[in-house]
Amino acid sequence: MPKVVVFGSACVDVLMNPETLPRPGNTVLAKTYVLLPGGKGANQACACAMASRDGGEDEDEEEDGDASEKASKKAKTAKTKAAKAAKAAKIKTEFVGAVGADAFGEILKKTFAEAGVGITGLATHASLPTAVASVVVDAHGENQIAVGSGANLSVSAKRLSNISRTLGTNTFTLHKNDVLLLQMEIPVAEVADAVALAHTVGAFSVLNVAPSAPVPIAALEKIDFLVVNEHEAIDVIRTLAATTFAETQFLEKEIITALQAAQHIATRFQVAVVVTLGADGACACLPIRPGGLDESGGESRDSCDVISVAAAKLLTGETIKDTTGAGDAFCGAFVHALASGLSLPACLQRASVAGTVGCLAVGARTSVPDGETLSRRQNSVEVTANWGSGNTTTKEQALFLFNAPGTAWTRTGRRK
Repeated sequence: MPKVVVFGSACVDVLMNPETLPRPGNTVLAKTYVLLPGGKGANQACACAMASRDGGEDEDEEEDGDASEKASKKAKTAKTKAAKAAKAAKIKTEFVGAVGADAFGEILKKTFAEAGVGITGLATHASLPTAVASVVVDAHGENQIAVGSGANLSVSAKRLSNISRTLGTNTFTLHKNDVLLLQMEIPVAEVADAVALAHTVGAFSVLNVAPSAPVPIAALEKIDFLVVNEHEAIDVIRTLAATTFAETQFLEKEIITALQAAQHIATRFQVAVVVTLGADGACACLPIRPGGLDESGGESRDSCDVISVAAAKLLTGETIKDTTGAGDAFCGAFVHALASGLSLPACLQRASVAGTVGCLAVGARTSVPDGETLSRRQNSVEVTANWGSGNTTTKEQALFLFNAPGTAWTRTGRRK
């Protein structure tokens, strides 16, 4: 069974809530503060691990009561068991990153253990401190954030392989068919090296361009999935335009939507691009088709298929309270489903559920859903597909495409 390896950042958030934000040269007082585990890499690892959890034990049938009550309880129990049986496989989640040899580092190690995330690849730096984010949020919800990267700056892609002997027995190995999830809160050069390693060993790589930062062309040419939000999709184009003529021409259009940007990146680099659209759900722009149904005969395509999912609906009594962790919850559930061998529509449906449920409480990890919740709500998420203009996709081919594993839509999937 493949594992998910999250290569990224971990930090402790120091959250304070004064009445007003401090001005330059000004000090404000908050009644207290809260320490919260954070870092996009760590958040996504915990969300992935949560997707392997059942969410509790099955309810036992009771012998008391009349026949109708027994039948009702039996039906409820059967429904619960069916939901649990439908969940994705239990996937091992490992985090590869760095913390300091300090109290904050111990806090993060404890939260990883509680979430069920392996830390074989987690380094403890002897001199650099654990990363800390100072998060100040005033009474109106406005915020100021400053991050001291600390040990995150020492994260090395060498920990993903056993090539280097200097790292000792804790060296972590990335294997064929594993899924590697990355973000942009660690040095970009290490992100690019990790993508190259995944490509070499035959692992699937998923890069979440968050926070928004320039993505090396060498990485775009090797990754399998690029995950961006509406702003990050256009930012990728803009940063590429500084060095490439194709993106300069693309930006000359009067209006550029996130979907157009995602389709351009997908066809230009032959990478599957998943763009999250907030309340409008998410869509995957797919230039590579699985199973020999690529109409280009395996060559680069000038257009791409688009599979879209709606945002998961809120249930009665549910309200959105904090969108901070929506993207991290989405990515964690997505790669868990990908590693489980689920179809791409199912991967997107489960990610959509995670993105919505992850907003139901304050805090990036507070309401991240378990696997049972994802399975129970997955089928309520609407899925649509656009196979592109002028194509000859039959109903039988469309059915095949809908059921193909998510990894089959990638450059690495084509190589297998």
